[in-house]
Amino acid sequence: AEIKIITSALDLENLTAEYTALDGTKISSKAEGKPKLLIFYRDGCRNCINTISGVSSRIDDFSGVDLYAIEAQQAAKDTVAAFQKTYGCDEIIFSYDTG
Repeated sequence: AEIKIITSALDLENLTAEYTALDGTKISSKAEGKPKLLIFYRDGCRNCINTISGVSSRIDDFSGVDLYAIEAQQAAKDTVAAFQKTYGCDEIIFSYDTG
């Protein structure tokens, strides 16, 4: 079978979205300065827990990247804060507001 490589989207800008961090500040998906890694996760999802825990345990490997963990099902702020405390680290900015 022939593999078709789609390149039409490669020259497009990423859509910019705004989220609310746990400290109340607004964060944006728009890359400014250094690259951003946005990790969309769900509270209680085992794969999400593994991803956030894995990044947190190797945080020094991400020194040149802004890290954002965005709870994709609009969990309450307290739920996101508990997730960060259990699986995350201070270097990852967690968001509780996706809308």
